[in-house]
Amino acid sequence: MERRETRLREFAASIARPYRRRPAVVAVEAVSRAALLSEWTGARIHILHISSADELRPLREAKARGVEITGETCPHYLLLSADDYAAQAGRIRVNPPVREKHNQEPLWAAIADERSI
Repeated sequence: MERRETRLREFAASIARPYRRRPAVVAVEAVSRAALLSEWTGARIHILHISSADELRPLREAKARGVEITGETCPHYLLLSADDYAAQAGRIRVNPPVREKHNQEPLWAAIADERSI
């Protein structure tokens, strides 16, 4: 019984911090892999829901190599941060999760640049 209660507490805590269950490195790897497959096949590709600044690097590198790749982000990644999960008491449910605040400015800059996203 104690083990079950411990697991339930851990699960409840993980719901409040989904950005820890789905780290940005996984998204970076996915963008890198998609860009590489696009380069190999010559297919155009569009990356959806860019949530972290780190995802911009493989996207930009692929563009520099001539890969036909574009991307987009969403308003919640620009306006909310991981701190808002606690404040919103479970009302934020997006995938990939909202990331830490330091990701917002590079995403805004990529939108302003127009060549990045």
